[in-house]
Amino acid sequence: MDQLLEFSANTEASLILAAIVESSDDAIIGKDLQGIILTWNRGAEQLYGYTAGDVRRRSISLLIPEHLSGELSEIGRRGRLACVRRVRLRVPVAAGRAPLAPALQKRRARR
Repeated sequence: MDQLLEFSANTEASLILAAIVESSDDAIIGKDLQGIILTWNRGAEQLYGYTAGDVRRRSISLLIPEHLSGELSEIGRRGRLACVRRVRLRVPVAAGRAPLAPALQKRRARR
């Protein structure tokens, strides 16, 4: 019974966190270690002009101008990056990166 209550509390917390991320005005993009976009929130749609369906399972390099493609590895180190919107306008963004929690990494690896 305790495990069921713990599962229920964790599920509710996960749903609340997902709602916060989705409703954020900030662009929040999740990608795997190969740079493939896994998640894309409403803020990312507004900033870049792509829907989640447009970019999910595509490379994050879609957002980087060709002449700045070397900067992709710098995300999180410098904190600033020039990205491109769907209409090909450059947008300066503050960028950061954070690894997935170890438990989530293991779950993704099993898929």
